[in-house]
Amino acid sequence: MDVPAKAPSAPPTRPWRQAAILRVIRASYERDGRPPTIKELQDATGISTTSVVAYNLRRLQEQGLIRIDDGMSRGIRLVLQEGETCPLCGR
Repeated sequence: MDVPAKAPSAPPTRPWRQAAILRVIRASYERDGRPPTIKELQDATGISTTSVVAYNLRRLQEQGLIRIDDGMSRGIRLVLQEGETCPLCGR
């Protein structure tokens, strides 16, 4: 019996909350030269609570896209991916 070949799968998509959070973090760095606070992320993305923002930040950190410095109000750092540049930090 022949087994049908699997259709090529699309690249995984990031949940909308995580994608929105990344956009706001990048925009904050470009506009202000610093990361947003969790409350600012909540306001900018329309996410219902700061705990949902924090949950999604942890998921982004697990994926290696950001680094979180605990205990700091603006302790979110973007992790450059291969091919990305950072004009503010000269890389």
